[in-house]
Amino acid sequence: MRSLLRPLVVGAALLAAPLAPLAVPLAAQAPAAKPPVAKAPAAKPVSHGGDPSTATGLRKELIAQLADAESKLVQLAEAMPQDKYAWRPGPGVRSVSEVFMHMVGANYLIPPFAGVPRAQGLTLTQDSERTVTDKAAVVDHLKKSFAYAKQAMMDVPDADMDAAVQLFGQPSTKRGVLVLMATHAHEHLGQAIAYARANGVRPPWSPATGGDH
Repeated sequence: MRSLLRPLVVGAALLAAPLAPLAVPLAAQAPAAKPPVAKAPAAKPVSHGGDPSTATGLRKELIAQLADAESKLVQLAEAMPQDKYAWRPGPGVRSVSEVFMHMVGANYLIPPFAGVPRAQGLTLTQDSERTVTDKAAVVDHLKKSFAYAKQAMMDVPDADMDAAVQLFGQPSTKRGVLVLMATHAHEHLGQAIAYARANGVRPPWSPATGGDH
């Protein structure tokens, strides 16, 4: 039972953390004197595992889950009006833009725990979760971060899946890192759906009547 609870401990630790610790590894790559740019340059991961569309087995299923979360998060980011990006459900809780930018930071932070090279060419800073609020920039960052994350899933060799790693201070495996990438994305997809509904925005993939399929 203790081993079954470990993913929950890891997930809770990640969800409780603001983007600041997520972005610390990225801060050193960002020019200190330059403000966030409107568009994120394409990240340049070192690819060894092939195109994500060619994935098979468990890897294919995890990438499909990540791609599903990506599609819906991007649709929500595009559907939310710019004037709602600053909305938050209460003091001390992430705003709409901060939820999306938290996902961006996590997509870049988590894969290196599995030994995947960090994305290069990023302009994200330690404060990006708070400072990047422009709708077009947020959507652009989301798309590029998910492209990196999906490729990262391909770049962990099958033979390494059981390799032991430390994941946010908890023992895990490289497979566990990939699972966390997918589950974390869906955690915040649910949060983003609730934010949208609270602001009168229907998720674009959801029918006019009924639930959020």
